[in-house]
Amino acid sequence: SRSHYENLALAGAFNSVNSNRKQTFMSAQVLVDLSITSSGDKHNQQENIFGDSINLNEIWKLPNIDDWNEKEKLEKERNSLGFYYSGHPLNYSKSILDELGINDISKINLNTDAIVDIAGVVVQVNERSSRNGRFARVVISSIKSLEEVIIYSDIYNEKKELLVPGNELYLKITIMKEDNGANRLLVRDLWLLESRLNKLISSFEINLNDNCKINNFIRDLKLNMTSDNKSRKYPLHIIFNDQDSNIVTIETIQNLSSPFSFKERLENSDEVLSVRAVIKT
Repeated sequence: SRSHYENLALAGAFNSVNSNRKQTFMSAQVLVDLSITSSGDKHNQQENIFGDSINLNEIWKLPNIDDWNEKEKLEKERNSLGFYYSGHPLNYSKSILDELGINDISKINLNTDAIVDIAGVVVQVNERSSRNGRFARVVISSIKSLEEVIIYSDIYNEKKELLVPGNELYLKITIMKEDNGANRLLVRDLWLLESRLNKLISSFEINLNDNCKINNFIRDLKLNMTSDNKSRKYPLHIIFNDQDSNIVTIETIQNLSSPFSFKERLENSDEVLSVRAVIKT
């Protein structure tokens, strides 16, 4: 049925045929028709829509549409499969989390009773009732594991609008040891990961590739800057090699409304070798 093909497209099952998942998803009816035609063709019974020689773009005109971005692909993949398969959303913030010393949930020492900071993606929210009000058991996905955390009524009532599947969170938790030896992860506070990291970033170090034209890079950088009431000034230290292979640093200050997104965009640029977010100390 059409829904089966849509779920397969969301999961990336057709990547070897067509890498544009959104295009394939929007063409589910095309796939249904191809499947019916293929199975009914007595002369081509050994070849189906999954065959190596099939090219969907050649067989049937697919809609001209841009693919989902990488995070959208991952979230739709999780919705289809129930878990992340080809990657994980937290990979995009791993360098900053590492710099902050935020370990993966799987690496936390569960024998400690200290308060620790973690990051994770909301997978499932199960609301419960107690004598003290509503609370929630929330399944959080880190890059390497799934863990359940408990959010009691005071925090839950204040922050429950953030507990949406797919949301990336920064959480402060306490590890409590149960009488039976099990561990309970209690949430002391939580924030959207991006907004939390935005407040912790003070500046950026941007290393450019040798083939980057610095004047064009800075011009494009300024053209893409947006100024609104949410933006604030961030120093940028732009490092590159001049024509004589001398290391040169240019310092500039730019208004950014989302430094985290700015870092992600630069990391996807062919002109940029690396981007380091300098964290407030």
